Amino acid sequence: MAAVLPPIMSTGGSGTSTPQGTWGAPTAATIAGGIATLTGPGTWSIDTEAAAASDDLDKLLGLVEGDEVVIFAANDARTIVCKNATFLKIGADFSLNNAYDSITLLCIGSDVCVLKGGPMDNGS
Repeated sequence: MAAVLPPIMSTGGSGTSTPQGTWGAPTAATIAGGIATLTGPGTWSIDTEAAAASDDLDKLLGLVEGDEVVIFAANDARTIVCKNATFLKIGADFSLNNAYDSITLLCIGSDVCVLKGGPMDNGS
């Protein structure tokens, strides 16, 4: 018999625990100058600045330590390039080039660290 494990919890920086996967509908955010401003943990649909074909995402604002976010491209026709640098510690640049690509990030203070991403083959 398989063990039943409790759900992963996210405090969302508010101290209130929420089971992972119960965040509801995604919230929209738009990149401005390489930055997307979020209002806390959850699922986020990110769009490019001025509906550009591609845009770099360098930094996420509005998160506190312990917040977990799932981000994906808002539009199949536009690519979000998550840039591996000072604020996104994800190992390599990661392109969200359709609405089904996603990346899950954990805020660890002033930086954000990747937990997992998909799909496994993130080619162009």
